[in-house]
Amino acid sequence: MKKENPKKGVHQMSLVCQKKVKLKTRIRAINETTDQSILIDVAKNDKNVRARMAAAERIKDQSVLIDIAKTDKHYWVRRAAVERITDQSFLIEKARTDEDFSVRIAAAARIDDQSALIEIAKTNGVVEIQLSAVWVISDQCALIEIAKTDTYYSVRKAAVERIDDQSALIEIASTDKDFFVREAAVKRIKDQSALIEIARTDPQDYFRKAAVKRIDDQSALIDIAKTDTNYSVRKAAVERIDDQSALIEIARTDKDHMVRIALVERISDKSVLTNIAKTDESVSVRLAAVKRIDDQRALIEVAKTDEDNRVRKLAALLISDQKVLIKTANTDDDREGQKVAKNRIRRISDQSVLLKIARTDDDWGVRRAAVERIDDQGALIEIAKTDEDYWVRMAAVRRIKDQSVLIEVAKTDEDNRIRKLAVLLISDQRALTEIANTDNDPGVRWAAVGGITDKRVTEEIIQIILNTDSK
Repeated sequence: MKKENPKKGVHQMSLVCQKKVKLKTRIRAINETTDQSILIDVAKNDKNVRARMAAAERIKDQSVLIDIAKTDKHYWVRRAAVERITDQSFLIEKARTDEDFSVRIAAAARIDDQSALIEIAKTNGVVEIQLSAVWVISDQCALIEIAKTDTYYSVRKAAVERIDDQSALIEIASTDKDFFVREAAVKRIKDQSALIEIARTDPQDYFRKAAVKRIDDQSALIDIAKTDTNYSVRKAAVERIDDQSALIEIARTDKDHMVRIALVERISDKSVLTNIAKTDESVSVRLAAVKRIDDQRALIEVAKTDEDNRVRKLAALLISDQKVLIKTANTDDDREGQKVAKNRIRRISDQSVLLKIARTDDDWGVRRAAVERIDDQGALIEIAKTDEDYWVRMAAVRRIKDQSVLIEVAKTDEDNRIRKLAVLLISDQRALTEIANTDNDPGVRWAAVGGITDKRVTEEIIQIILNTDSK
């Protein structure tokens, strides 16, 4: 067994007792010491509240703790003592009489005696203390009485949350005046007939919905989904229905788009989903349906014909057939349609098709999207030199790997932005030195300087550039 170092104990005692030592240091020493006599002395006599509280939290002697809980002037210290006391009669007394409600709460939380807890819960008058008692009461009769009669809704709610008696819960769910108490009761009801009754007859939508979420009876759920006047109740019912024929029937008749979206999520018949994707009047419903279909022909049709560009775009994104992607790579003329076309192109792998689009399409954005997928170096060099659009040429230059071609572009291209990009991709030191010395654009020359690794050459060129710029 490891023996405690006596010198360390003396040092701790010194830190605990010295009032001139920083409080943080004293607290640390109090938390480390095991000497009960020192802890008791500090807890009873120290002028600093935090020091007394820290000491009380480590005292084991019950009689000392009770004395501190009775006599200390600060509720922090009394509460720290109470939280270590096990004497039930003292805790009951403290829960009833301490002047500070947080001490009374701490005492109530440690009481095991059910009759005492019930008395506190019924008679204390301070909500927080009543709650502390209710949370540990197990007597169902007492809980039911509190749930039916207490003045405070939060106390009634806490009692309801511990009740198992179904008849009591059903009564409270239908009679309590407070929304939260009724909700708590509904959430604990298991009786299916009672839940169905609430779901069909309660005048408040919220409680009908809460009841529906606990119903398993499929016929009742189907009836509610068809007949309830509130969309959120119908939606809650739909989310618990498994009968596919019922779901399909409701999908054809329900007028609320939120309910129909919920139905789309539950229907498994792909042909029904395809029909919804093509015909539903709501964009949101069609979008939800498109997400759940994989029929390539249906997706193509939606991508081509839907009146809303968001639906067309989503359908196009879900097309995976290469032939289809190629065929419909650029069929939309509007601006949103061009975005769809670019997304299609980014999924095409056929190099000959990409090259044709990059060379012939009228939209520069579409051409650039194609260029970004091309691997053919000869084609990229051709496009980098000849395309009329700066962005397309830039995209081509970025994909060129041949250093000699990049050097040629960096030396001869008329656009300084293209030359600068090519320079940034060059690693040949001679070429970079030549460009840094000869290019007529400062940005290109500085880009070349940045790629040169020889510090002496770099310094010489920088001096030349600075002298040239000063003139």
